[in-house]
Amino acid sequence: MNKIITVYFNYGDSDKFEILHKIFIHSINANIPHCKTISYFLPEPEIRYNRSRAFISNSVKLEKWVEELRLCDDGDCIALMDCDMLVLSDFFDIFDENFDIGYTKRTNSKWPLNGGVLFIKKNIWSLMFMNTLLKVNNAMLEDVNFNREWQRKYGGINQAALGHMIEGNMIFNIKAFPCAVYNACGEDLPNFDENKTKILHIKGKLRQAIFGETKTEHELTYPVSLWKKCAGELQLF
Repeated sequence: MNKIITVYFNYGDSDKFEILHKIFIHSINANIPHCKTISYFLPEPEIRYNRSRAFISNSVKLEKWVEELRLCDDGDCIALMDCDMLVLSDFFDIFDENFDIGYTKRTNSKWPLNGGVLFIKKNIWSLMFMNTLLKVNNAMLEDVNFNREWQRKYGGINQAALGHMIEGNMIFNIKAFPCAVYNACGEDLPNFDENKTKILHIKGKLRQAIFGETKTEHELTYPVSLWKKCAGELQLF
């Protein structure tokens, strides 16, 4: 079965992620109606280990991803995705490729990858990988120095843990896919092509432009219009 699993939080000081999630789900239903979508709407997590809200939230998100993955059947094709995405076309043909764990690789960016999308073929190996990824992530949550060692190269905490897993990999069938197609963000936007990009990540300057927090740069005009078109269909904007 084809599945998308996503997690978002009830932050009392903002409803942005609730809006982003609604648009994300709408884009899935419009472009991949055969896909089963599983969403978790969770209370804002409590701060632990004196870490930032973003690090704690991403750690809880990863925990829920893994929890749900354990319940999936062997052979399921699963996209673990942040809620701030816009699906532009069916991307499940990616699972025809030879891999167990897929991630998206960036180009011309400070960070070598973006952890907002993971493609998982459910089997004993991918589950072992994700269970270990969660353990590494939680170890980094507790140990700031361990986190910083990998954060300097990969950023954040989920990405730092993922980078650690990829660099140390000797047994897992992991494959990198281009962000420009499966997780377009940042440096991909000046050359954004709706006919090639399947998933658009609403982050950074793009998110700020959508919510009117900054002037819309020329290169963001078309991606912003695509998101607002979906929002208009739901009468949100």
